[in-house]
Order: sequence, then C-alpha cells, then structure tokens
Amino acid sequence: MKPFSSVESRNFITLLLVSRIAASFSFLLFILGVGVTLWTSLTESLPNAITFMPLIVWSILIFLFAGIIAVLVSIEEHLRMQEVRDVRNSKI
Repeated sequence: MKPFSSVESRNFITLLLVSRIAASFSFLLFILGVGVTLWTSLTESLPNAITFMPLIVWSILIFLFAGIIAVLVSIEEHLRMQEVRDVRNSKI
C-alpha cells in the first residue's frame, strides 16, 4: 500500500515522501488504536478502553495533515506542468 500513489512531484520529492511516511504511520496507528481499544473493551472494563481513544483521534489528525501536504504538492506539480505546457506552446 502506497499512500497518495497518484501524486507525483519533481520539486518537492522529500515533502511528498514525508507525507507518505506520515500517512502510513497514521494508518498503522489507527489499526493499533482500534485493536487495543477493542481488546481492552472485551477483556477489561469500558472506562479502560476509552483511555485509548485519543490514539485513534491522533492517527486521524496525522492522516489529515499528511493529506493536506499531499494536496499542496499536487497543486504545485499541476501548476509546474501547466507552465511547461505554456512555454512549449509559446504562450509565455
């Protein structure tokens, strides 16, 4: 699984890599949070399971942040390609 696989960039390769790593980390954190919450709720009491809910919330926030970075990189790449096309067509 490669998050944001359709996004490409020539100028911000490192930023896109950080975004992909953050998205993968948040996905694993989400799976871990849901698993631990379910396990704790089945084996122990419900108030103990609720203590792991911030883990799930943080994973969602990290994924949203990584998605915003990927969208900004995608917009930059689109504008760069548009400029390349304009230069080729002698519009600039």
